[in-house]
Amino acid sequence: MHVEITSYGIKVTATDGIGSSQPKNLKPVNDEKGNVSYYQRFTNKDQRAEHWLQRLGKALADYLRKYGKMNISKENEKLVDFPEGYVLYQHNKEYKDNTKSRHDRYLYGAYKFRSPKEFEPHLIWLVSGQVNNCKCVYCNNSSRGINNGKRKESTLEKTINDRSTKKIKNDSEAKKIEVENVNKPKFAKTLYRRGEIVMVNLNKTGKAHHTELIRNSSDENDISIFYWPGVILETSKVPITDNMSDDTASANSDGCGIIYKAYYKIHLLELSEVIQVDRKTLLPWLACKKEIPKSFINNNKLGKYDLNLFFSFFFKKKI
Repeated sequence: MHVEITSYGIKVTATDGIGSSQPKNLKPVNDEKGNVSYYQRFTNKDQRAEHWLQRLGKALADYLRKYGKMNISKENEKLVDFPEGYVLYQHNKEYKDNTKSRHDRYLYGAYKFRSPKEFEPHLIWLVSGQVNNCKCVYCNNSSRGINNGKRKESTLEKTINDRSTKKIKNDSEAKKIEVENVNKPKFAKTLYRRGEIVMVNLNKTGKAHHTELIRNSSDENDISIFYWPGVILETSKVPITDNMSDDTASANSDGCGIIYKAYYKIHLLELSEVIQVDRKTLLPWLACKKEIPKSFINNNKLGKYDLNLFFSFFFKKKI
């Protein structure tokens, strides 16, 4: 186990957060609507950070007692510090129209975690030596964790293979498949597929340098820079719960089962950057179809020439 038990609590000695992206807009900034948005960084002595450290320490202590056979006293059920590279922030949003302000806390590291409960499985994965796949909502469908050297079958390949080999022999088998489909998880609204090109709203990524990109590059008569093209690398899911914030949950259960929220890991074209966002940050790339030449739309291959042409139409650049 990658921990040290000290007189002050539990010290985690493993991390995947070194060099991770952190918020940069730490001072109040007015947007174009007059609203104020900025991040506030907490030290470990702040009571809000202490709350996270105590919650995580309690969960980790329970795990270490059960699986690590460690004797940890109640007084030591607390993290001494977050794993290296992980920092707790509060995103403050103050609205010009006197709408109630928002104060959302996030733990920034390998991903942006929204609560101690959400970070617990990732923390346990770090401490356990990362020999098994991480069970957190962000790593769940990714390749992080143990790898036996075999290439995993992609979702698209699996779907094609299943369809090509599945034969319904009689009515009873057809009914069985129908029942299985009913029990599959339901997703909130639009789903995008892996490999699909989408447009990413840079205002909603939570990245300060994306906001700077908009501010430095956009013209008051040209809003196309607010959307940047990207390719979906992976998808993951998390059940929608009552305690999710309004900008996280986007649908209500229809009574047929659990509804899941989809997250997407996206490679931003020509920026060499990979981000993870939810559905509300994305638009189908054909939403801007009228601005793209027909020759580009009809071409099935995304060649270098087409990519340059694509960027020239969206960002008014010369090629």
